[in-house]
Amino acid sequence: MVFKCINLALALVLGVCSETNIGVYPSSQLGYSNGHLGYNSGQTGYTSVQQHPVPASTVVSEVLQPQIATVNVPVVQTRVEPYDPNPQYSYAYTVNDQSTGDSKSQHETRHGDSVRGQYSLTEPDGSRRTVDYAADPHSGFNAVVHRTVAH
Repeated sequence: MVFKCINLALALVLGVCSETNIGVYPSSQLGYSNGHLGYNSGQTGYTSVQQHPVPASTVVSEVLQPQIATVNVPVVQTRVEPYDPNPQYSYAYTVNDQSTGDSKSQHETRHGDSVRGQYSLTEPDGSRRTVDYAADPHSGFNAVVHRTVAH
């Protein structure tokens, strides 16, 4: 549909140009001399440019030429980390701030594709929430939540 609209618009432009004696010409046919349009170095002033009919195929091919822009992209070098088929880690942390009442902890262990851990925190109402979790390829992610009410 877009191409039909472009073809129709091009046909209208060419039709108007041919009826009004206005030509769409490539720069090689405009009578350039000495780098100026219609300027002859042997005469003073400008002279008129004679119009010559140009085949529609020439006009169409020059109008539809694609404009290609070149972009310089910097080369980024990346470092590939070695693949560990059996990753293992273990970490833990604890926060117990008496002045703010912030109390939380977490520990987690991973062996290959199996992860197990627990985290806990004191909620604003004083109760303690503890979450035991495990994840592996067979069972997926599972979490069990325990809540201990403050006395």
